[in-house]
Parts: sequence; C-alpha cells; structure tokens
Amino acid sequence: METGEFWAHRARANDPVARVEVLRIGTQRPPRVKIRFTADEDEGREGWVPRSQLRVPWEQADHWLAEECRWKALRAATPSRDAPECRAADIVFEACPWEELASIGYSRHDEGVLYVHDLAAFAEALEENAEFFTRDSLTVLHDDGSAVAPWPVTLACARKGAALHTERVMKDVEQAERQAQREAIYGSYSPGRGKREGHHFSPEICAKADREFSPARDLVRQWCGAEAAEAFAEIHVLRAEVLRLGRIVEQAVGMLRQAGRGKDATKIEAEFEIPVEAFRRMTPPG
Repeated sequence: METGEFWAHRARANDPVARVEVLRIGTQRPPRVKIRFTADEDEGREGWVPRSQLRVPWEQADHWLAEECRWKALRAATPSRDAPECRAADIVFEACPWEELASIGYSRHDEGVLYVHDLAAFAEALEENAEFFTRDSLTVLHDDGSAVAPWPVTLACARKGAALHTERVMKDVEQAERQAQREAIYGSYSPGRGKREGHHFSPEICAKADREFSPARDLVRQWCGAEAAEAFAEIHVLRAEVLRLGRIVEQAVGMLRQAGRGKDATKIEAEFEIPVEAFRRMTPPG
C-alpha cells in the first residue's frame, strides 16, 4: 500500500463499500491509515481508519464483491451446524476413505461447503462423473482439478458414501452409540490442555448430548439402507459368536493337551480350520 493509491473501504461486513484515496500511512500501532473519501456526497471527508478496513485495491473491488456474493450463496443452503443432516454428513466423511480427496468446511465462513481436492479421483471414488458436482450451478471448478461446491452437493456425497461404505460407516455409528451409552451411565472425562485441569461431565450431561446426536446416527442408518444396516448387525453378532466359540475351543484344546490327549487336541484344531493361537490375539468386535 502506498500513498496516492485508491482502495475499497468498508468498516463492517454489512456497510457499503466506498472508494477512498490513501493520504498517509501511520507509524504507530495498531496500524492505521489516513484516507479521503472520493464520492461527491462525502465532500472530501478524511479520517484515520484501521488498515483492516481497506479491503482490496479499488481496481479489484468488483471481483472481490463477486467472490463475496458467491460465498454467501454457497453458505446460504447449509442448515444449522446442529442439524441432524450436518452431523450425519460429518459421520460419513470421517468414516469414508476420502481424506486426500475431499473435506467439509467447519468455520462460520464456510460451514457445510464441500472442498474437492481432486475432482476426477473423488468422482471415481463415488462411482460418478463430474456432472455429479457440476449439476449444481454454484459449484466452482478450478484449473488445478479441485472444486468448491455448496451444501446440496455435500449432502449428496454423504448419502452416496453411506451406501458405498456401509460397513465402515455403520461400524463408526455403532461404536459412537456404545460410547454414548456408557457415558450416559458413568459420565466422561475430558483431559485439560497444558496446565489446565481436565473436566468431568456428569452422566446427565452426557445423556442430554446423546439425545441431541442420536437423530444424526438414525439418519446415517437410513442412508445406509435398512437391508445393509441389518446385514451389518448380523455380521457383528456372527463375529462375536465366532470369537466366543473360538475361546471355548481354545480352552478345550488346552485341557486336552494337559490331560495327555495331544492327538485329540490336534484333530480338533485341524477340524476347526482357524488356528487356536489366533484367538489369543483377537479382541471382541466393537
């Protein structure tokens, strides 16, 4: 910034933008700039303003305002951060193997906005083509193959991800639900940062939080589909039963060996097909 330059001035987010001339750059802190308003109705009004109120050089003002309008439109469709569909989308994105491909904005400026880091790769991961993203007119494509898309596209990706990665998603949902149930009985503890002491949350507070989050988990189950969710539950039960039977076989084989019946123990191991030692390394699912 130099004296004699013209800049776009706006004091607050909802204030009008004014063309101003830089008259002098202050030397004290916080940084301030002396400006002159150039519009006729301002009659040459001058004053000192914070450097942050001079947004962009005046020749870039139209582009800056257009980008600002675009971001407002991108954000406009996003529901409240506490809405079940927002929380459900977070669950799916955290469960799916998309870390390098896409992410959801979380700040108040880009909440719910989808950042696609590699459009071609993400489309392939979703078993879709680029039109899946660009059918929404607010989606912006960049020359480097990335893109930014509004909430409806984020939601569509979450629903598709739940259908494609049902087992991963349902596993996370079930684990979160079991943890919430434990915390509703025993409470939870959050360790402090640095020298700050940790904090214990009572079971009542945890139960209230679970009531707020449970609609999101129910919504994710809907996205996964009733059949898929039931199949996951059946697999979960079967795995637990296989592990239980394996423990029994392990105990029986050990008892046979201690009784001097090594051949019988070896025969049972062979018929069971899964090495008994494997069960020593297994933990119950969940």
